[in-house]
Amino acid sequence: MNPLISRSLFHLGGDKMKKINEHVIYRREMCVIEDIQKIGSKDYYTLSIFNDPSLKVKIPADNETLIDPVMTKKEALELIDEIQHIGVLDVGERNLDLEYKKLFNTKDRKDLIKIIKTTYLRNTARKENGKKAQEKDSIYFERAEKYFYSELAYVLDMPIKEVKKFVYDKVQEKENN
Repeated sequence: MNPLISRSLFHLGGDKMKKINEHVIYRREMCVIEDIQKIGSKDYYTLSIFNDPSLKVKIPADNETLIDPVMTKKEALELIDEIQHIGVLDVGERNLDLEYKKLFNTKDRKDLIKIIKTTYLRNTARKENGKKAQEKDSIYFERAEKYFYSELAYVLDMPIKEVKKFVYDKVQEKENN
C-alpha cells in the first residue's frame, strides 16, 4: 500500500483513524472531521462544529479519548424510549452548579437528559410560584438541549425543531401506554 495512503488510514500503532467527513462528538459538540494533517511528527484532525462550521478545532489524532463516535439510530431510539425512566438531580441548591458541570464532563448522554429534565422542572416550578427562571438553569438547559438534539438531528436525519417534537411525542406515547 502507498505509504501516504496508509498514513491517512491508520495510526502507527495500527489503530484505525477517523476519516475526513466523518461525524464525531468532541466535548459534547457534534463535529465533522474536515482534514487530517501532519504537524511535526503527529497527525491532527481538524474538526468543524456541526452547528457552526466557521468554528474549527485541531486535536491530536492519536488521542482517541478526546472524541467519541456518534450514536447509531438504534441507540438514539432506545435512548428516547428510556427518557421517562431517567431521573432528575436530587442535590441542594448549593451543589447544583457543580453537579451540572460534572454531568457535562461525562460521556453519558443520559446525563444530558438529567440536566434537561432538572432545569426544565426547576424553571417551571419557579414560574408557577411567580418567580423568574434562574439564569444558570436556563443556560444549562439550552446547552444540554443543543448537545442532545444536535446529535439526534444528525442521527435521525431531521431538523432540530422536528427532533424536539419527535422526542416529545415518543415520550408522551410511552407515558400513555
